[in-house]
Amino acid sequence: MNEFLTTAKGNKLIRNSLRSLGLYMSERGLMNRLTKTLFSIIRSDAQNPRGERKIECGDLSQLNGFELNSNNAFTQAFSEPIKVITDRQAGAVRIIQEEYIPGEALKHPIEATHYRFIYGAVALDFDLQEFERSLLRGEMLLLDQGRVSAMTTILPIHVDTTLPVIVVIGMEYFQLSANGQFSLLQNGAYTSLTIIGVDQQNI
Repeated sequence: MNEFLTTAKGNKLIRNSLRSLGLYMSERGLMNRLTKTLFSIIRSDAQNPRGERKIECGDLSQLNGFELNSNNAFTQAFSEPIKVITDRQAGAVRIIQEEYIPGEALKHPIEATHYRFIYGAVALDFDLQEFERSLLRGEMLLLDQGRVSAMTTILPIHVDTTLPVIVVIGMEYFQLSANGQFSLLQNGAYTSLTIIGVDQQNI
């Protein structure tokens, strides 16, 4: 029962920390999928006895690749490699993307005209149920653009933080109307968000 409550709190902490990025995600099974993964992480805790195991003492790398909207997975929407570097001493997370051509690298809704990346780095305190986060929405980009240059996105974190850090990336799609206004497609139903990096110090 203790570990069930720990998992429920961890689930809520992660979802709250990313809520403003995934506000429009509509997948109903997210809570259950995340709970299943967190239970597996708790069971990997070799430091504490059964009944007292903790998420932060388990193998959080199991979250790597977790899709927060499995109906629109980021890995299916964008096929190019992405590198993540977490530098605790510098207080920065770097997300490095190589040059790509949208027509080849992106799978997008037919009615979309523009898109943008969304980024996040979150330090999670599962014990205190607190988080520190850095969230960013990228530049609006045209889907029929010929080529997009390589880019590095830097997200600040607290210098020398000892908390586990998860890094996410996602994509939003927009349609440009005749009056020059952008509208988020399907109220964000096409929005993708996935965990692409987990940095943990205590195991």
